[in-house]
Amino acid sequence: MKPSEIKRLVHSARRSLEISGAQPDAFLLAFVAWEALQVRILTVGLFAKGLDVKGAQAEILARQVWKKENREALFLELYGYRPANAPKVGKLFRKAQTFDSLRGRFIHGQSRTSPDRFANATADLISILESDWSQDLKFLLKKQGLRLASADPLKRPMRLTSKGK
Repeated sequence: MKPSEIKRLVHSARRSLEISGAQPDAFLLAFVAWEALQVRILTVGLFAKGLDVKGAQAEILARQVWKKENREALFLELYGYRPANAPKVGKLFRKAQTFDSLRGRFIHGQSRTSPDRFANATADLISILESDWSQDLKFLLKKQGLRLASADPLKRPMRLTSKGK
């Protein structure tokens, strides 16, 4: 998913919070954006390894990162840590993971919860999505011997120029 689409989902989630009774909708929009951001984080890592964005997207598709274990294995390969254990960003992944069961229960119709719970979860996800990922991802990539000029998953990744080395 393109960064602009992720940003659009975040904006829509925020607007849905303002509509009475739409808190579950807001949560689902924010959760979709979170899933997409994770893929963009992998795209940044693959870009740092030398692939272009299109090649990174093909690799991500081939690795079936829609499966959590595959997504985490690729993150480990690229950044040197499992997402929840990574320095700096691990706390964001752990916080987002607390909403997995809420998402699963709601999507599969297993239980209901209060609108406030959806609203709070949405606000937390939006905060995670809008965190400054760039510097933290650059830090992790640098530990792997990789450097980028821009590692912001919500922007186009950029390589260092010869002057930036």
